[in-house]
Amino acid sequence: MKRALRLGCLWFCVYPFVFVLVASGLALYGLSLGLLGAVFALTSPGYRAWLRRQRGFHSRLSKLPGMASSSPTILAIATLSYAFIVSLLSWLLLREVFSQKETAFAAAIMGMAGIVLVVGWLIKGWGAKTSSVTQEVSSIEEKREEVRIFPEGISSYLKRNPFVLAVITLSFIMPCACGGLGLAVASSSSLAFTPTPTIVMAAPEATALPSPTKTLAVLSPTETQGAISTPLHETSTPVPSLTVTPHGTSTPTPTQTPTENLSLIVDTSKVIGAPVSRVEQMLGRPLEVASFGIGEIAEVPDGGEMRTYQVGKYTLWVAFDKQGKARGVQIIEGLSEDGYSLEQWPIVLERMGVGYVGAPDVKAPAGVRWTNAYGYTIWIATNKIGGDIWTVRIYKLP
Repeated sequence: MKRALRLGCLWFCVYPFVFVLVASGLALYGLSLGLLGAVFALTSPGYRAWLRRQRGFHSRLSKLPGMASSSPTILAIATLSYAFIVSLLSWLLLREVFSQKETAFAAAIMGMAGIVLVVGWLIKGWGAKTSSVTQEVSSIEEKREEVRIFPEGISSYLKRNPFVLAVITLSFIMPCACGGLGLAVASSSSLAFTPTPTIVMAAPEATALPSPTKTLAVLSPTETQGAISTPLHETSTPVPSLTVTPHGTSTPTPTQTPTENLSLIVDTSKVIGAPVSRVEQMLGRPLEVASFGIGEIAEVPDGGEMRTYQVGKYTLWVAFDKQGKARGVQIIEGLSEDGYSLEQWPIVLERMGVGYVGAPDVKAPAGVRWTNAYGYTIWIATNKIGGDIWTVRIYKLP
């Protein structure tokens, strides 16, 4: 009996109210949020890295076609397309609500709460069920330093991408336009069917909305997920086949891996410990340079600089301490295109110049981690459960 009453309360009281909140939020603010997400996905590597770390992305968003893609263009198109579809359907559903000034204003207020629910459910992963191992890895991820969406600062970011400022301005105008469109449609309908002149109602006043960018607080390069491995060996030739582990079991090797995918991406044995000048001889000039403070990265406790490099199709983060020595490397883009499954982590480590490291200390459906592999921390993660490896993080322990 109690179960029936609870279900009845949920279906007839709670769920309809939540539906109205969410529909109002998507109708008024969904397109704005999608537009901002698409622009950031296209222009900010930091935003893309943050998005992939969210629990909601792994359990929900990544299952949508295009959302798990490592291509910034495909991710931006998918984000904007889904936002446009759900916003249009929600607006058509609530068109009558927006036809009157009083109800439109109420919908605008309720929509703010609704859009928060949407972001929390889809991105932050509210209500997502996780295994105990996944929860352990999630708790580790939450202790990482926060990576900024704009490592070089928002002013520098806007100078490099001046059109983004116009998009942000447009995203604030669109909610008012959506509400005003409902009033305009209602007014035109009344003019068409009423023989006497009617007064066209003015569009509702624009209400101050919280900037969507503020909800996109990003995590910095994973802190406790660092990663390098055991003895790092140098090699400039395609990676050799893997050897047998001490327990006598063969380490998993990928089958039918394309030959071009076996080339060395970056030799971490040469990068970690090298000064900035030597690293830039190997990787070229950085795309971005951002400083981080004391305690923001566990493996570099005194703070330093994070530099972004482009090596072929791969985007790398290299962390330097205050003495200008490289302390860690992380691939943040390009790796998922090679199609490695989580079981193929030995091949990925070989492509990073890392030798045998033994079995990982922590295993989860979407990642593996070594807490201390011969003096290094290693973290490897996939873009979704059962998906492809998208990042490898290798840091030397202090």
